[in-house]
Amino acid sequence: ALLCESGGYDRVVVETVGVGQSEVVVAGLVDMFVLLVPPGAGDGLQGIKRGIMELADLVVVTKCDGALKPVAKAAAQDIRAALSVLRPRDAAWAPRVITSSMHDPGSAAAVADVIEEFRATMGRAGALRARRAEQAVSRVWEHARADVLHRLGGMPGVQALIGELAASAAAGSMPYSRA
Repeated sequence: ALLCESGGYDRVVVETVGVGQSEVVVAGLVDMFVLLVPPGAGDGLQGIKRGIMELADLVVVTKCDGALKPVAKAAAQDIRAALSVLRPRDAAWAPRVITSSMHDPGSAAAVADVIEEFRATMGRAGALRARRAEQAVSRVWEHARADVLHRLGGMPGVQALIGELAASAAAGSMPYSRA
């Protein structure tokens, strides 16, 4: 995403494979986090990984057509109810929930409209700038941690010491938090 943005693209879509941790990482890199949810994903909201819905700026319930239309509408209502008790990521924006169907030409436009509304609202409030600043600070700390660990790992005796501490923790003779 950062490479594409530095190349001059003002809109970049980042898709994840949906395993949970990757979404958390991506949410820390993007301006807007859009969560796509199929209707009937598991038993109600239990099909949505905990923690990911809290990151969403927009939830799109997909496949809202044919026999799945009532299921998709019910899923969207359940998600709206769940989001109503969660604290929004930003005071300037309350997460939205919409339905979509690839058979409805207006669906893509509806998603695009919410994305543009998000950009305008967050931009006016200065929240987009603040989100990007927080992301930049996080990236600096991530790079600093990685650099420190890399340098520490290259110091003589450190790998041996860590190996000994890890063996003690694995054997149960020392709690890993103390190691």
